[in-house]
Amino acid sequence: MSVEMTVPVAASEIEVIIYTKAFRKVVDTKITSGLTFPQMNIKMMEGITDNFARGVYYYVVKYTDVNGKVTKSKISAFIIAK
Repeated sequence: MSVEMTVPVAASEIEVIIYTKAFRKVVDTKITSGLTFPQMNIKMMEGITDNFARGVYYYVVKYTDVNGKVTKSKISAFIIAK
């Protein structure tokens, strides 16, 4: 799975958290290398969504800047359709 986003801050770390429709956390991954500003294409680990059932999933992205300040994205959604 690949996600393209505009990053609001020059991040030193990005955390991607994925939840089910019932808001059960299923993925929590941190990315610290290959971060670009302001446009970024994040490739999740190969096969991370292979075992997901069909349905709606929500995700939040947390950005930590070089000063340690954490910024959260709005809750967004994606659909798995096999």
